[in-house]
Amino acid sequence: LDFPASRIQAITGSILMWLGCAIALWCAILMRIHSRDSPVPFSQPKKVLQKGPYAVVRHPMMWSITIVLIGEVIAWNAPFLIICS
Repeated sequence: LDFPASRIQAITGSILMWLGCAIALWCAILMRIHSRDSPVPFSQPKKVLQKGPYAVVRHPMMWSITIVLIGEVIAWNAPFLIICS
């Protein structure tokens, strides 16, 4: 289904999607630099990271995925994406 979105919706959704991607990248870089580990969920961290977005929320990468999803819903005017995901 293709729902028409206004220009404001497209811009707002794009901003949210890019913001979510930036947060995810920031988290991956912080994990690589400070914990000398990868953001892969199967590897056990050597220590708890409490810098950057990790100082604010417990799982910022999951929040970044949620922000991207909300951006997609707004940009494409497709609320069924939340149901499908």
